[in-house]
Amino acid sequence: MIVSNSRKFIYLRVPRTGSTSLSNFLIEHLEFCRDSDFHAPVPYNGITGLNFSAAESAHANLDDILGYGILKYPLSDYSVFGVIRDPVDRFLSSAWHACQHQGVEAMDNNQAVMFAWQAGSPSAPIFRPQTAWLLHERKPIDKIFAYEHLDRLAQEILGSGQARVTFRHRSDSRKHRSSDLDDSLKRKILTMYQDDQDLYERVLARGG
Repeated sequence: MIVSNSRKFIYLRVPRTGSTSLSNFLIEHLEFCRDSDFHAPVPYNGITGLNFSAAESAHANLDDILGYGILKYPLSDYSVFGVIRDPVDRFLSSAWHACQHQGVEAMDNNQAVMFAWQAGSPSAPIFRPQTAWLLHERKPIDKIFAYEHLDRLAQEILGSGQARVTFRHRSDSRKHRSSDLDDSLKRKILTMYQDDQDLYERVLARGG
């Protein structure tokens, strides 16, 4: 989570959508006001939180942020950014992350997904629908970018105009998995995350 009162933007860290990589990049390239801006810790780069501790949620949604009382202006004054990922691809990433975290040696995508369904908690951030962050009062936040276009989101926040923005995408849970997944499992994932799929398709259609 990044809240910049000085720049009037909010970045919502949707889990398994490149949020660690993007947070690293933004924190390293933006100047933050130490009195009025906030961001969650990014442990993989050793970046401590700014006015925000690890005890609070790195993956806060807008309701959480409003509850923290950290906005200096009305919410309507802020640009609110988020990323949406293909729900099947995101679930695979979450499943492999769960396997890695639990020390489970899955042989392929199918085994990883089955383990995630058996052992994963639906309330865990990595398995919650992306719409839990990207919808507020039943409406999409104003600036949603597809996972494939993380550079465009970074570009807009940095105000870099047409300059190309590139950054290293950290992805430690994708190293050893194939691209195969049983069709019945794909359909089950899409059924579980139909709202995410609908929003993802809408974002892609408008070129986000």
